[in-house]
Amino acid sequence: MADAFLNYPFTDWMVPADNREGRLRGLFSLTVGRVGIPYGDTFVARCAAQGRGREIVGAVVGIPASGVPDEVWASMAPAEEALLAHRAEASAHADQAMRRLRPTEPHYTIATIGVAGHHRRRGLAEALLEPVLAAADDQALPAYLETSSASNVRLYERVGFTVLDVVDLPDGGPTVWAMARHSDESRSHGNWKRPKTTDGAFGTIAQLRRGATGTTPWSALNER
Repeated sequence: MADAFLNYPFTDWMVPADNREGRLRGLFSLTVGRVGIPYGDTFVARCAAQGRGREIVGAVVGIPASGVPDEVWASMAPAEEALLAHRAEASAHADQAMRRLRPTEPHYTIATIGVAGHHRRRGLAEALLEPVLAAADDQALPAYLETSSASNVRLYERVGFTVLDVVDLPDGGPTVWAMARHSDESRSHGNWKRPKTTDGAFGTIAQLRRGATGTTPWSALNER
């Protein structure tokens, strides 16, 4: 995830440049370890790597409408502030600006999704989106996300999202698009851009849970 968010408009603006990759590792460790696995739906993409078996090359974290307890966010705040250092105040201002974009009705939040740079343009983002969008559909909830990348807007539009609003963040921050996809606009198999697989063994999508890891081949995800 740290690799995925290098050269991304929001994190390049928010996270200090010195040891940015290390700071991103710390921030995503909090997101995945303290939020995604205990309270959400966390999936990773695993691909074959030369001489190293399979490596994790992408991840997505979805948060159901039940959300994350306030005390969890509070317990994470000191670590986040330390990692953001002198950018912590700018991050707080950005969060305030984005709050007005977020739905007030129950919704399913895609908190973060990323694919390592050397594995992009292979259908991995779409493969990672499929299980979290299915979770939103199962709960009959709209899926919601925010992005600061115009190319990501086009990706999300392909899988049924529409732009709700746009904001230019204060303090010289980037543009952020708020997007939603309603459960009654579920993608059809015919319109879904599937991963570029050849023999069905290109990779796997694995769900991370406390105490267990379930793995589903991409070929099975494509067929269901």
